[in-house]
Amino acid sequence: MKRSKQVNGLVPFACFLFLGNLFAKLLEEVECLAAKVERDEVNVESLEVKVETFRGNVEQTG
Repeated sequence: MKRSKQVNGLVPFACFLFLGNLFAKLLEEVECLAAKVERDEVNVESLEVKVETFRGNVEQTG
């Protein structure tokens, strides 16, 4: 009976560790995606500046 109580006590603890690890991996993935979004926003801003410059050049020559 004592061994059964030990096993029953380990199951929730193991689940807690598994869920904690899963949450940590999920958080890491979210942080990675957030960094990618920031890089993409910078790229979009850079492209917008290039488009505006190009439009200005076209208007001056046209």
